[in-house]
Amino acid sequence: MVEMKARNIKCFDFVGARINPSKGSKYEGIQRFKSRSGANLQKGHLFKVILSPKYYLINNMTKIYGLIKYKKKYNGDMIDQETRK
Repeated sequence: MVEMKARNIKCFDFVGARINPSKGSKYEGIQRFKSRSGANLQKGHLFKVILSPKYYLINNMTKIYGLIKYKKKYNGDMIDQETRK
């Protein structure tokens, strides 16, 4: 960021933000960092579209395999996590 400022770049896009992160979560810390940088937060929309049923099936099978083999639950991506709130 220091180098970007030295090059007179005025806009940084930190790509995505969680408007109401859970208190004490790592996302709250990330959000705090982004907002201290002078970010202009805007409310948006989240959605998922299955573009490839074949990829969707393989991806879900991989998650199930990880659950069985490593006994590690997949917490989902950002959209999954936000819709569970």
